[in-house]
Amino acid sequence: MEGGDATVAAELSAVAATVAGHVPELSSEIWALLTHDIPELRGDHIVEKLLDASIEENVATLLHVFGHGLVPDEIRAPPAAVEYAKRLAQRGVSTIALIRAYRVGHRRFLSRCIEQLASRNTDTALNTEVTLRLVDVSFRYIDRVSEELILVYQQERDRWLLTQTAVRPDASGNCSAATRWTLPRPSRPWATVFAGIILA
Repeated sequence: MEGGDATVAAELSAVAATVAGHVPELSSEIWALLTHDIPELRGDHIVEKLLDASIEENVATLLHVFGHGLVPDEIRAPPAAVEYAKRLAQRGVSTIALIRAYRVGHRRFLSRCIEQLASRNTDTALNTEVTLRLVDVSFRYIDRVSEELILVYQQERDRWLLTQTAVRPDASGNCSAATRWTLPRPSRPWATVFAGIILA
């Protein structure tokens, strides 16, 4: 069993190393797919650039996890992914679009890895085991990062709304202390509302 696990790990590491040599191209493919399939993610040049950086860092991080046999549950979201979630929160783009982006991107990422695996090896049994490991590890990574980013989004959205709407103009168009107001906080945390999305 241990020998089999070592063989699977070695093959997965080899696949990761090969795909890692094409991170910019794969990231561009995923970016084009996301901006085409999810309208909420396109139209703002700055945010689109952040999306590109987020994709590239996520791809590189996950390949690193594959290559070194790391535990995906202990990996934190890449800095660019955190910043991207904050920008979406500031612009009112829903967390549904954010989580869908990870699902769609995950599908394309897996396809590329499986294609590379098939081109390397004709051992059906080994390829099946490596594919199962690919799916398991990558899903756990996406699940972990998505959960973290939903919390980041919620916190940034709350902060942004409070700072942007702390002062409301009066009838003359001027702002005064008398017209200051704050938004009520939601009765349920957004992370709870969208927990089903991650686990679906």
